[in-house]
Amino acid sequence: MVRYPKPKLLDHIGSSHCVIEASAGTGKTYTLEHLVIQLLLEGVALEKILVVTFTKKATLELMARIREKLAELRALSTDKVVDGQPFWELTPERVELLKKALLSFDRATISTIHGFCQQVLQDAAFEGGRLFKQEAIASEEAFDRAFTTLLRTHYATAQKGLLEVALRTQGGVSGLR
Repeated sequence: MVRYPKPKLLDHIGSSHCVIEASAGTGKTYTLEHLVIQLLLEGVALEKILVVTFTKKATLELMARIREKLAELRALSTDKVVDGQPFWELTPERVELLKKALLSFDRATISTIHGFCQQVLQDAAFEGGRLFKQEAIASEEAFDRAFTTLLRTHYATAQKGLLEVALRTQGGVSGLR
């Protein structure tokens, strides 16, 4: 059995649901990384853990750090504990749990809010009466697509005179947009 330091903060965080909101540089990623390890050591399968962040950059960093921490703990052979600090006991059974999590890491749900919502909509497309294939786009891009389609399909035919006046007075399509 090997012992590894456990952040004291984890003693104050519940193990079923957790929201961490803080300013940049306050240790959110560190806390989430260790919270995932805590859950894994408690026997929660990685596929049952949902981690949602705001940005793609944060998601990628968190994924890398959790994977690195799993590999580090799995390979640990000597105690890293400081006297008086809480620690995890890495028994052979717990190391096996970490090994399973590392091997199944590609199935972990660590994503942005938008990415998670997109996945839920895609997974439940039939039940929700939605298209099976959807894509997330920025609101400006959605407006541009709809605007261009409307110009071509409606105003260029049924409202041609109105469109010509609008384009001339507004300085073309970009001015009208």
